[in-house]
Amino acid sequence: MSKAQDRFRFRAWSGKKLVYSSGAGGLCTAWVHDPYILMQCTGLKDKTGQLIYEGDILATNRYCDDPQKRIYYEKVEWVDSVAGFKIKGYYGEWMHIRPSASKIIGNIYEGVFKEK
Repeated sequence: MSKAQDRFRFRAWSGKKLVYSSGAGGLCTAWVHDPYILMQCTGLKDKTGQLIYEGDILATNRYCDDPQKRIYYEKVEWVDSVAGFKIKGYYGEWMHIRPSASKIIGNIYEGVFKEK
């Protein structure tokens, strides 16, 4: 599936588990009703090749020029004012997602995953 098609993937939180669509056009009509909470794919993949969705928690080195290579934990959010997905910076500013410097470590519904 192409990057453009990945953008139209969805997942839904049922209150107990995440359920994924099968791709573009795979959105289950039952998801648009409660109790499901819909999340859209950003179309981006993290450095391990996993698709990044709205609501994911990323471990990221947000600043390219940070000599200490500090890791920050950020939530992927939809931002209406820019009509796109962003992460919030330390000072509250919206920042672009840097997929090559990010790794999905969990999501806002299931929490943080343990390292394998």
